[in-house]
Amino acid sequence: MPQDDDSPQMTLEDVAALVGVSRTTVSNVVNGTGRVSKDTASKIGAVLQSTGFTVNASARTLRRKSSQLISVLVPIYQDADSFPKENPFYWDFFSGLQGVTHSGGYQILLQRMNPTDEFVPVIRARNLDGVVVVGAYESLAPVPHLLASKIPAIFVDSYLPSLSAHTVNVDDQFGAYLATRYLLGLGHRNIVFVSEPLLEHGVNNERWYGYCQALSENRLAGEPISIEAQTSLEAGRSLAHRLAYDRSKISAIVTAADILAIGLLRGFHECGVTVPQRMSVIGFDDIRHAQYTVPTLTTIRQDSFGKGEKTGQLLLRLIESHRTGHKLDVQHIQLTPTLVVRESTGPAPAIEA
Repeated sequence: MPQDDDSPQMTLEDVAALVGVSRTTVSNVVNGTGRVSKDTASKIGAVLQSTGFTVNASARTLRRKSSQLISVLVPIYQDADSFPKENPFYWDFFSGLQGVTHSGGYQILLQRMNPTDEFVPVIRARNLDGVVVVGAYESLAPVPHLLASKIPAIFVDSYLPSLSAHTVNVDDQFGAYLATRYLLGLGHRNIVFVSEPLLEHGVNNERWYGYCQALSENRLAGEPISIEAQTSLEAGRSLAHRLAYDRSKISAIVTAADILAIGLLRGFHECGVTVPQRMSVIGFDDIRHAQYTVPTLTTIRQDSFGKGEKTGQLLLRLIESHRTGHKLDVQHIQLTPTLVVRESTGPAPAIEA
């Protein structure tokens, strides 16, 4: 029978006495160490379950010098209230990461941080075994400090060309290039790029480069135009209201995130701007909602779940190499995005003629 909250905590000695084995044998079963026969392990397991025995995680952490915890650190550059709950991309990524790390015996802590906060004290205070940083920049002071600490760390959606860091990214530049080239192929000439502020070595900057590259290859294309907008549904909706009354010849929009694109679709609908007859919209990520919008969203697909899995696999290897003292060569994993054509893009309207 499981223990009541007010009953004394069962000890390893108590379990050992009930089964008739040594404390060490019970400890081996609880911690998955040593050699114990299947029959004995089964008996111990039955007693552990029937008594509701729980492992004191804090004590085990001290013994092992390992918390079996991994932290996902997300520096918040703008609106902390809307992140990451509003963008399904992150939850798909976390799911892929957790599937791998959980099978390795690790739990995940998700932490939002101010970009100027130091990461290392937070990690050391919890005795974390490893860390994943999502969306970091070289210019952030905490980044080189984290690398110098030798704490196992993987950087995702982060471009750190002058630092020796393990990274997992999608080919952001190629993704935006695919999107823009597709729109040019439909006859669009005045295409806008919408994202959060373009920062050096940032994901959005890479996508901007891809957009510009596609335009530069087409002699009929207009000049590159960048519009800043927060990555949120409401920011996309608001922008659509502004663009609806713009007298320019803009006929297509490349966004840096599906969330922005979905907000645009809503806003254009409210203003009577037909998509794709008057305005084509293309997203980036291919979140699960993209195929349920009206019209359905053309987008650049990155395998967010797979990115999480790749990150988890690399982090477990890094943690193991850190534990054994065998240095792991710096890894740069780059995933290839694909174009998913749906209903939100179509041939350029007559204003482009």
